[in-house]
Amino acid sequence: MSDLSKHPENSRVGNETNPASLETETAWDSLFTGRVDDSTINFSIGAPGPSILSSLPGLFLSASSHRLSTNLGSLFQYGPEVGIRQYRIELAKFLTRRYGDKVVEDELLLTCGATNGLHLTISSLVKQGGTVFVEDPTYFIALSLLSGDMGLRVVPIRMGEDGMDTEHLEQMVVKEAARNVGGVGSDGDRFWGLIYTIPTFHNPTGTTFSTKTGSRMVEIARQSGLLVFCDDVYNLLPYHQLEYSRLKSLDTSGPGSGSVISNGTFSKILAPGVRLGWLEAPSHLVERLTQSGVLQSGGSQNNYVSGIVTSLLELGLVDQHLDNCIKVYKERMDAAVGLLEEGLPQGWRVKHPHGGYFLWLVGDHGDLGDFCQWMEKEKGIVVLLGSKASPFTYMGEVVGGNMGNCFRICIAFYDLDKIVDGCKVLCTAVKEYFP
Repeated sequence: MSDLSKHPENSRVGNETNPASLETETAWDSLFTGRVDDSTINFSIGAPGPSILSSLPGLFLSASSHRLSTNLGSLFQYGPEVGIRQYRIELAKFLTRRYGDKVVEDELLLTCGATNGLHLTISSLVKQGGTVFVEDPTYFIALSLLSGDMGLRVVPIRMGEDGMDTEHLEQMVVKEAARNVGGVGSDGDRFWGLIYTIPTFHNPTGTTFSTKTGSRMVEIARQSGLLVFCDDVYNLLPYHQLEYSRLKSLDTSGPGSGSVISNGTFSKILAPGVRLGWLEAPSHLVERLTQSGVLQSGGSQNNYVSGIVTSLLELGLVDQHLDNCIKVYKERMDAAVGLLEEGLPQGWRVKHPHGGYFLWLVGDHGDLGDFCQWMEKEKGIVVLLGSKASPFTYMGEVVGGNMGNCFRICIAFYDLDKIVDGCKVLCTAVKEYFP
């Protein structure tokens, strides 16, 4: 239960509580069912912070007025399975502009965000009990969905400096295909397996895959009858020009083919609370996705909000907000990298990702679990221990230390001053614990 006594603005008048104050507490102090404690700097939070989100009410008021002044009520009805056409048209224009690479509306399908996009794809396109190849490390909560919810067999693949180790991937694909019922191929209209990947500003390492690595991954998938599912949630937060916009652009399959899906979301570039995103997929896969029982029953998964975001896109307000996010995040990331490179002892490594949310720190003292617990308790600094992002940990196995010598920090939630303070304390903590 929250302690309202810590917030004097939540004072009662008679038996009434100021509703705006309660809303403020919920918005700023809670994340999911947890709480953000002012006594700590929680670098594990992978979400935009108050200063980023506080600029949005005015933008949404403008967009809502724009949309509802001309809409005669259709947004309050069930919508088409793929999302309203105007949303997909404006989204295609926005993505084309930001990627510098053509995106067409007929290859877009509305989702309720990246997690929903992943769930929809697997439940519609991948055979039950199929295989999923994932990076080691990877986005740790995705493992709960891939294995726990969807029942897929998880096969970890090593990471290298340029992304997923494609030689290891190829070896494991051949091995899994041999044990897969029916061998390499698909079960009816469903893929026997998929590669789940975060190729741009990877979570948790921040790595962006080279063009060579990305192209080889697509080639292996095409030869093996695998789906490639890219969590492209950070692609639109680059601090410099990328080699390629997204992995899907490297798929040179002709019309009526192609097996790479780009999973996008407004959570990282606008606001998590809108629960809106998109899948960009070859048109033949979009058609198959629309046959999902969920979409056939409910239609558009977030029809009303998609209309408001359509106006945000049309009025250029998403561009405005995103440009500011990139500017702010770059400043924070530059400061964090600079402080860590200067302040960490010799033997520790940190590499500037040049985009996205995350920094990956590699220590030289073996497993850092005890250190991270001590640092949280004694110094008030919380990080995400690397072993939590290793699929081997999720599988109950120990392979090569399970990334326990690494941890992740995020620059998205806190303002620059807090990030500077936190990085300084982190460096001091390392030196104190490992004299």
